[in-house]
Amino acid sequence: MRGLFAIAIAVVVVATTVAQDGLRVRVGPAFGTSRSGGPIPVVVETEWPGPDVLKGRLRFVARDHLGKRFDLTTETIAIPPGRQRSLRLFPTATSAMNAGPLDLQTTFTSDGGDVVQLKKQALSVPQEMRRTVLVGALERVGGTRLPTDLSTPTVVAGARARDRSFVVDRVPLPPEGAPATPIAWCAFDTVLATLDALVALDGERFEALSRWVDGGGSVFVWAPLPCASVPGAIDRITRWHSGAVEVEGSIHVPRGLKRTRRELGRVVLACGEEKLDAWRYAGLASAIDWLWKTRHAPKLWVTDEDDVGRRVLHDDEDAAIVEHLLPQDVRLVPTGLLALLLGAFVLAIGPVEWVLLGRLGRRWLTWLTFPAICVLFTLVMIAVTDAFLGQSNRDESIVLIDVGADGRVLRRSELRMHFPTGERVDRHAVDGALVSIVDVGRYREHYYGSVSTPASARFEGRVGGRVTLEIRHRKWTPVVWRTLAFDAPESVPSFGDVWAAPQRADVDAIRAAEGVVDAFVVRRDYVEGEAGDERAFGREQIIALTGRRMAGYFRDVATISPSGGDALEDLAIHDKTDPRARVLVVVTGDDENRVVYRRAFRATED
Repeated sequence: MRGLFAIAIAVVVVATTVAQDGLRVRVGPAFGTSRSGGPIPVVVETEWPGPDVLKGRLRFVARDHLGKRFDLTTETIAIPPGRQRSLRLFPTATSAMNAGPLDLQTTFTSDGGDVVQLKKQALSVPQEMRRTVLVGALERVGGTRLPTDLSTPTVVAGARARDRSFVVDRVPLPPEGAPATPIAWCAFDTVLATLDALVALDGERFEALSRWVDGGGSVFVWAPLPCASVPGAIDRITRWHSGAVEVEGSIHVPRGLKRTRRELGRVVLACGEEKLDAWRYAGLASAIDWLWKTRHAPKLWVTDEDDVGRRVLHDDEDAAIVEHLLPQDVRLVPTGLLALLLGAFVLAIGPVEWVLLGRLGRRWLTWLTFPAICVLFTLVMIAVTDAFLGQSNRDESIVLIDVGADGRVLRRSELRMHFPTGERVDRHAVDGALVSIVDVGRYREHYYGSVSTPASARFEGRVGGRVTLEIRHRKWTPVVWRTLAFDAPESVPSFGDVWAAPQRADVDAIRAAEGVVDAFVVRRDYVEGEAGDERAFGREQIIALTGRRMAGYFRDVATISPSGGDALEDLAIHDKTDPRARVLVVVTGDDENRVVYRRAFRATED
């Protein structure tokens, strides 16, 4: 991503690989770590002593002792003589529990077809069952400085003290090196910014940050001085205020803290001539808790799964979603039937053949009957297997489109499942989205069958830009993958002013509209006002997609900023403990390809 995190380049510590022809490539995480479940920002440094420009592709394959974590081949790049640095996004990846960094194998293939394999490097990534939170600190060099204790809310700080596996990393981020696309902002959980640094963002970067916030991001703006004293500040603040769903507080009073809900995201503005102690007195801690989307009502009991640092990757609700995508009528051949067929085969080639051919006096025919019996039982086994596992390829998808008050798309998430009946290679072109392979193996206790892993796929291109996903399918092995984008090719149906005023939505009228399969309002963890039916895509699954249960990190936090990760954590947009929180849901499509429109809003009363 262009212009991303320039300051990180100066501090990155990486291993070096040296090719025999003099090409040197160094790769390392831009901040020494990355966010759990998010894209991995890395600095790629090339050094080429040759006199001419070197053209070709770099391939990065990351592995640990459990196997391949990702396989990425870049678009064709030009490597000029000298040393060059660039920042890229790697796909979401984690290392096994208690394992070290991933082994990163880098290969360069020139346009002429020459292949140079470089030495392995170490790539640090979060551990699979542990949580790393990345906080970006947007500050200008020589400008206002952020207080050191703004990074975590009180509930997370307390959990962090109890559980050392929970890590919050705060990293510096200059305005000139800030992300230029909302996809690139997904590398962060939360952003802290001084007002002068926010104003220093150019129009493209500020627009990218605003779209990320609308899609569920969180920004804290620190301004211990009158906002009007910073040129351009009022314009930026007004822009966020004008697009707000709900505003609490005022910047025009001493010790004022303004809390702004921007669609799915949140902004806290602390502006005024106050010292830090005064801000604390004014409720700064509660404002930070609100920014991190802590739950309206905390969990009153603690269980073994409430280790806040542990990522609950096989959550029952996620399993219900994945299960719904997987073929429902697919199951393995029962062991009893296999034993029966095997017993029949042994009897046929043994006693039955011996007795029958003996009575006929033609035991020499065993040279013909034995192969014939083998072929017959082989055909029977194929027919039985096809009957249980199916004979036709299956491709299903669920598209979640989160809609804003003005009817525009805030973000688009898609889950796709492929279940092939034979070996095949699929290539899917994706533009402007993050792509992750969902490890169905995490849900093996819920799905009785063969499963896929991230090793099934290869990426070609630029992550977050134009990329091609290549999946090598194995017979009867489902592959599930997801995308996250901040645009959508689908047009959002209007249904009158339903998106602007969802609290007045007539769900019966929407349900009767052409192409609509179902429509309802989610309140807490049930459908408001009616029992309803399950329809084409079960309401239970939609409710599970909309709000996460209280476990692990989500015991105290309701939702997180968009990440595009494979654990499906960021699909939730709803706090089940908030009595005013609602989500209007409209389902279109058919059983195999569903489009679910969601509009989160707050009711005027409980």
